[in-house]
Amino acid sequence: MNRRELEQAAIGAADRCLKAKGHISVVDVLMELGKLSREDYERWRFRQVPFLERVIHGNLAQINAMLRAVQTNSAKGKLKASWTAYMSWGKGKRQPLRFSKSGDPNLERAYATHYLLPRTAPATCQALAPADAGDAANEAVPAAHAG
Repeated sequence: MNRRELEQAAIGAADRCLKAKGHISVVDVLMELGKLSREDYERWRFRQVPFLERVIHGNLAQINAMLRAVQTNSAKGKLKASWTAYMSWGKGKRQPLRFSKSGDPNLERAYATHYLLPRTAPATCQALAPADAGDAANEAVPAAHAG
C-alpha cells in the first residue's frame, strides 16, 4: 500500500470512528485499520508494554503519514482538537502512558489528541473525505503517527 492509499485508509477509518463514537482518536483509527490489536492496546494500558509504538504494526513513516492525514482532515472538517490524558489501568497509582519511543512532546500530543464534532454539527464527517478521494474515503484504512 502506497502512502496515498494509506492516508485514504486512515481518513476512511477516522470517518467510521467519528460516526460510531462521535469522536476520532488515533488509537481507535489504528485498531480500525488493524495496525493495533485490542490485546496489545490493553497490554499497553496495563503498562505491560513501555510505549505504544512498540506494538503498532507498520513502520514509523507509515504511522506518521496516517497521523498527519487524520490531523489535516479533522482540521478541514472543522472538528475540535482535544488533548486526552491516557493513564494506566490496573492496581496501584495511575500513571501517564507513553506513546512513542522518543517521548517527543509534539508526537505524544499528536497521539493523545481526540477530534470532536462541534456541538451543532450532525454526527457525520463528510468534510473529512478529500474532494478527490472518491469512494476510497469510504473504505476502512489506518491513521497513525505524527511528528
